[in-house]
Amino acid sequence: MASNETQQPCHFFALPVEIQDMIFELAYPMMNAKIIFKSFPDYKVSEFVVSKKFFVGTTRAYIGAQHWTDDTTSTLLADQCGLFHEYARHISLPDTYLVGDAAKCPRLASLEVELDAYDFDDMRRGLHMWEDICQGSDFEGLETTTQLLRLTRVTSLKSLKFTAARTCSLFANTAAKEQMWQDNVGRYQEYICKQLDQHKEPLADRMNQEPGGPLYMKSRVCFDSRVLLPEGTPLPGSLGAVTGSLADSDIPETQHELLEMVKQRGPEFVAWIQRAKTALAVLDEKFGADEDISDQE
Repeated sequence: MASNETQQPCHFFALPVEIQDMIFELAYPMMNAKIIFKSFPDYKVSEFVVSKKFFVGTTRAYIGAQHWTDDTTSTLLADQCGLFHEYARHISLPDTYLVGDAAKCPRLASLEVELDAYDFDDMRRGLHMWEDICQGSDFEGLETTTQLLRLTRVTSLKSLKFTAARTCSLFANTAAKEQMWQDNVGRYQEYICKQLDQHKEPLADRMNQEPGGPLYMKSRVCFDSRVLLPEGTPLPGSLGAVTGSLADSDIPETQHELLEMVKQRGPEFVAWIQRAKTALAVLDEKFGADEDISDQE
């Protein structure tokens, strides 16, 4: 007699592949095979660090101590985020088109850029760096100049150097032309360095730099904070005694109000932040989080 019950759908193959493998190994074991169950993979960072904070400190020291010159630098800069952008300090670039990405490195201390003939292409002027003595007015309006002036946002930059590309020997094919090319590269370096000094962004425009994101998804360890205070503002460790307190309604909503708050009521502002952090920790301890990830692995 036929059953009126409908056949239920099979959800077996909707299971994760790892669980399917375990079931198949149990159902169809190999002769004399020892079944070894493998757990789901942990975060990659857990394989080679003592703790997340130790990992951040180690990578900061390693990346910051290197002079990045190989081809992988272009790939690392193209990512526009992560440990390399956060901690790189010494970089050499094979082309000026990467300067904009290098300008996003907040700790960049020294930069070397290779210049080629096409970096000075200007159909209106017919500029030939290996034949003509170039001055500051010849460099204005060049796309290369626009790219390099992005470095005004890098407050940590201490050294900028230009080198002549080897391909320029195709044009500077005599000793006199090569010397003229080298001299013009030197003049251009002086011009750019002078422009960077004159066009540095006001400190208030860079006040809004926030601390970096989490080390990886769900990590409670973040990149170092690089929040900047106005010139003359004492550091939080030397703000002195707190003379009052701030209400939530007193907290500034704009960048200008924040600057004025730090200048006028710095100790109270820091105390308010500390109270907010304490309250957040109490709430987290009482109600818990979706997943408890401590600093120690």
